[in-house]
Amino acid sequence: MTMAESFGRLLQRRRVAAGLSQEDLAELAGVSTNAISTLERGLRRAPHSATLDLLIAALKLDDDARAELEEAAKLARVRRNPAQDKLLLSNLPPQLTSFVDRKREVAEIKELLQSYRLVTVVGSGGCGKTRCATEIGADLLGGFADGVWVAELVRISDPSLVSAVIARALKVQEAPNQPMSETLLAYLKRKRLFLIVDNCEHVIEEARHVVGMILHECPDVRILATSRESLSIAGEHVYRMPSLPVPTASELLSANEVSQYGAVQLFSDRAFSADNRFTLTVDSAPHVADICRRLDGIPLAIELAAARVATLSAKQLAQKLDQRFRVLTSGDRSGLPRHRTMRALIDWSYDLLSDDERLLFRKLSIFAGGFTLETATAVCGEGEMDEIAVVDLLSSLVDKSLVQVDVVAGDTRYRFLESTLQYAREKLREADEEEATANAHARAFLELAERLSDAWETTADRVWDAQAEPEVENFRAALTWALGPRSDALLGARLAGVVRCVWFAFGPSEGRRWVNAAQQRVTAEMPAAVLATLDLAEAQLAGLLMERKRSLAPAERALARYRDLADPHGIALAERQVGTALVFLGNIAEGEKLHERALEGLRRVGDRRSLIIALISSGSARPLAGELEGARQRLREALAAAQAFGADAYARSIQLHLADVEFRDGNAVGALQLASEALASVRGSGETMFDTINVTRGRHNMAAYLVALRRFDEARAVARDAISPARDVQWSLGFVWILQHLAAIAAFRLSSGALVIEDCRRSARILGYIEARLAALAVSRQYTDQQEYDAMISALRDAFGDDELSRLMTQGANWTEDQAVAEAMLI
Repeated sequence: MTMAESFGRLLQRRRVAAGLSQEDLAELAGVSTNAISTLERGLRRAPHSATLDLLIAALKLDDDARAELEEAAKLARVRRNPAQDKLLLSNLPPQLTSFVDRKREVAEIKELLQSYRLVTVVGSGGCGKTRCATEIGADLLGGFADGVWVAELVRISDPSLVSAVIARALKVQEAPNQPMSETLLAYLKRKRLFLIVDNCEHVIEEARHVVGMILHECPDVRILATSRESLSIAGEHVYRMPSLPVPTASELLSANEVSQYGAVQLFSDRAFSADNRFTLTVDSAPHVADICRRLDGIPLAIELAAARVATLSAKQLAQKLDQRFRVLTSGDRSGLPRHRTMRALIDWSYDLLSDDERLLFRKLSIFAGGFTLETATAVCGEGEMDEIAVVDLLSSLVDKSLVQVDVVAGDTRYRFLESTLQYAREKLREADEEEATANAHARAFLELAERLSDAWETTADRVWDAQAEPEVENFRAALTWALGPRSDALLGARLAGVVRCVWFAFGPSEGRRWVNAAQQRVTAEMPAAVLATLDLAEAQLAGLLMERKRSLAPAERALARYRDLADPHGIALAERQVGTALVFLGNIAEGEKLHERALEGLRRVGDRRSLIIALISSGSARPLAGELEGARQRLREALAAAQAFGADAYARSIQLHLADVEFRDGNAVGALQLASEALASVRGSGETMFDTINVTRGRHNMAAYLVALRRFDEARAVARDAISPARDVQWSLGFVWILQHLAAIAAFRLSSGALVIEDCRRSARILGYIEARLAALAVSRQYTDQQEYDAMISALRDAFGDDELSRLMTQGANWTEDQAVAEAMLI
């Protein structure tokens, strides 16, 4: 249950207690019945302040009840604002060209989606399936509680990556030691969202398998797939995408009449983009109609043809196409299927390119997720094809509609459409250039990863994230090739180690998987510096996942290697990592010695970001030794450094550490205030995995402080709101603590009422589940959670006695995660 639903439930309870229907309350408050309904159902988290005042007056609440409702509304507003929600609950790409004459198709598909959970849009390449799907997704924004998402399968050639691509689109973090498909299904089972799975045909078997599992196991997910063939699974409805309407050969139409056809509208729109002198005239209209007719109204084919109007008149273009198709069909136009029409158009466009344009066109197909001019030059620039040549050739490919250009927030990226990408990759293989180009791609992205790693030390979060995030798919592609059988192990090891900073922000579990894959190919001849970087990467990624024990051994190996290399920066990083692991495994004194040495080393080398992290590690360790004032000083130093640096996510993390220090010092009110401020400062949870964990951790801490203050209703609302995000980001430890807070609420509210007694039994079983999970994670409670646990155990022993408590906890120890959540939500 979310915070908003908590407000809605409280509003409903007050309304029923007052003996009012929704219509009655709406009339008394002067608001719509729909407004009351959406609040009570949780579709809207909290009312505006003025509306809240009207509701309170209409309900005639006393001071205590009024304060309760106001506080519930305040807590609901802690979440991000609606504008951020809309931005964050979708990854639909921006559309830079007009959407021509597909209103009927959009309406028909949307109507089908009302009745079917899977609709597959089928059609030939270039017929507009993807564009139509994204328009439908845009129309449905706001209609699904957990958003509208598109997974573009065109980027991959390995079918085993289908689950990973869908998970990546949904921002699902890979779980340690669990297949990605299982993690994806566990996430989607709890979601109500609309998923577009785009371009399934080249990985059709795996797409069929994954989509089928989602359809079977995730009842609140609706799917729109696009493919050249149907998925052929139960529950699917196939919609065959028609081509755009074209004039028939027998029609004698005016220019105005011709312009009413969708295919002609598209040609005219794209032709004008290519040459603003183009207009549909009495002379050109018949030739444009002929072009659109010969191209079967296929949108991409029309766009490719229209791009040529800068050098060919409509009449010349029609003549060229006529020659092309007569060769293909021996004059029998009926013998040319639509897929051959599209292929013929791309063949024709490709044949018209210069040798250098063809070479660049082929090589650019190696990119996954698009590319920049810089990366295109790094991968494709060789011999006489220097940066200037790449710029000229790329511009020419854009002008000919063979490469698409996107400009978002001032940054320019390039990409292929599905049909042209598959065609270019075929040409790359036919030319026997794929392996050399993949090697160049991996080496280029190794260089980019090294630059990003250096920049990570000195660059603010927003700037660094904006540089790294668009290249995640390319890093995946580079790692896949570099760690494959035809690459060299050293290249793979170097890339896996240095790209770790990217995974800090966008997926530590996945990053560790790549590191482990590289470690399996390690040889004795590899440079010690590469092995040290791999060990450090493994340790840092495990530490970020809060697996302290698992991070210790690789951190110690890295430290030994860096000392042998006399690398002061590496030594400082490894000392910080070893120190943190030791502190949380109980060796506080030795861990803090290493923290101090790491701080000195990082100050000397000027690694500002790692210095902030080391200050946080040291500051969070000091309370374990009872040094609360020392902890405050170090954490405040870290906060000042983070704010000056622009490390926004770390600044929020530090505020939460400071809140915990206040709680340890007996100031639960002050701790709650600090945690609330940290959450309020989040500009958008989910931008990176780290920020999402910050939000979830903040809610977990707030719940603990509210429990300590005996503000149980608020604590329950906050804890419930934290469960789903904790599971989404695979934060196993935080998830356990959140369940403990809910169990504690039941234990502390113990009374003679039968319902509350049952809640206490439920609390004991949840506690048994928690103990089993903690044992599996090999972690122990820290101060905040230990204080709560001790009081909780005492209350439950008083209620049931040791034997009955033990029996109940044993029952809970065998629960699944879903069982534990279901029971906790009943408290």
